[in-house]
Amino acid sequence: MESTTPTGARQGRRGRIAPIFLAALLVVGLSTQIGNLRAHWWAYRLGRAEDPAAQALCLGQIAALGNTAAGALNRIATSYRAELRRLAIPASQGLDRDERTRLLVGLVGDTDADIRLSAANALAFMDRGDALSSLLDLVGARQAGMVSAAAAGLARVPGTEAVDALCDAVREHEFAVVRAQAVESLVQHLKHATPGDATDGVANEPFAEAFARALADDGRFGGQLALEREITDVSAAVAARTSTKSALRQASSRAAADRSVREVTADLLFDLTGRRFGPVSADDSAAVDSLAEQIEAALSRRQDTHGEATPHGLSGD
Repeated sequence: MESTTPTGARQGRRGRIAPIFLAALLVVGLSTQIGNLRAHWWAYRLGRAEDPAAQALCLGQIAALGNTAAGALNRIATSYRAELRRLAIPASQGLDRDERTRLLVGLVGDTDADIRLSAANALAFMDRGDALSSLLDLVGARQAGMVSAAAAGLARVPGTEAVDALCDAVREHEFAVVRAQAVESLVQHLKHATPGDATDGVANEPFAEAFARALADDGRFGGQLALEREITDVSAAVAARTSTKSALRQASSRAAADRSVREVTADLLFDLTGRRFGPVSADDSAAVDSLAEQIEAALSRRQDTHGEATPHGLSGD
């Protein structure tokens, strides 16, 4: 006969609640396992899909599973096939902020340059604070490919901190390709400043000082910078449609050649201002300072002529 005392009643309730709690845990665990299995199944299907429509279906299904797909996405991101690792970037959109950041940061260190750049750009388009923090950390790495990709990503992150990090890279980084990429990214900041980003005043001085230092930099590197690679990709698509290879050869031949940082900087500044600057000797500090003043004046004239905003919200204070 059941006890009718208060103590007995409480024990009876506990006895009934415990199986319900265990059953709920079992259901949650089973649901998670089913989600994991589904994610790995779609990852398997993605690895075998060749048709873009089939790939899009798999990517959508993986993204819809959220963090449950984290294990499957890690599997995709570490595949021996570069074309599959690249697909981990769009598939990761369903992950929460921390999980996606971790996956993208890993892909910025990929052996494939296109994947590195795509991952860095994906980081740049996340929440501004998260993007800036992740890319600034990566700029401090030791691997040239990873740092160069991070510097390319910073071209898309507005604000003083991104510009300062790029200027520091131009002045101090040990790899010439990173210094050249930082110059290209600084030019992109200037080109894409918009009135919505603007504050009062003009802050061309840090840009001009970095460009003058780069015009004294005779460090050499091979391969393409981020924007050059994008142009080559577009040219390749045009060549594929027109059945000609001339556009692709013109876009890639010069960029693939061994170049110096000062040569790249001179070309970029000519495209930006219409004026050919430098070169100067790194040992002649007076000449470097004078060149910085000339560049700053040219940037200010360009701003006045085009009615452009202060680069990405920078002020002259």
